[in-house]
Amino acid sequence: MIEWILIALFAGAVGLLQPDDNMVVLLAEEDGSVGRVVVRTNGGEQVLDQAGSATTFAGTEEAPSAPRTLTAEEINSEFGKVLDAHPPIPLFFKLYFETGGATLTPESKARVSEILQAAKDRKHARVSVIGHTDRQGSAALNAELARKRAVVMKDLLVAAGLPTEALTVRSHGENDPIVPTADEVDEPRNRRVEINIR
Repeated sequence: MIEWILIALFAGAVGLLQPDDNMVVLLAEEDGSVGRVVVRTNGGEQVLDQAGSATTFAGTEEAPSAPRTLTAEEINSEFGKVLDAHPPIPLFFKLYFETGGATLTPESKARVSEILQAAKDRKHARVSVIGHTDRQGSAALNAELARKRAVVMKDLLVAAGLPTEALTVRSHGENDPIVPTADEVDEPRNRRVEINIR
């Protein structure tokens, strides 16, 4: 599913809009990809599927105007303050562990520097680290093992300069599997830490 950023300003924007007009503008993602949005009123609809495309309408009974493409300058002039206030999209990472311990798999070790850099690059980052296990062993043992896995990542983030107050650490043990299994089943995709950087 393609995510998209949409700006909708209602009544009162200066320059591009008349009083009582509504405007919807479709923006590209940071990677340049563009989604699609349908603007529908009782009077009709318009499809926006190009970066910077916009439509206006005065009310629910009026059809949206034919799409037009706004320049970067027009978008910045009209919506710069809104865009500056928009928080960055959260980043999600999963790292996987060897069975029975808090040792990262080689593939996951290779991604640690990417995660540390992403956390350092995010201004005022808030990071959630959640440890998980497969269903081998007791629930109590798995809750503790999942906590140890999360703490390993927390310690790496703190060593990279992230303040401890920016981090939350939780253990879900064996209770939140990606792949549901019977008890005592070894499932590598469930032995993980999920990291959410906001």
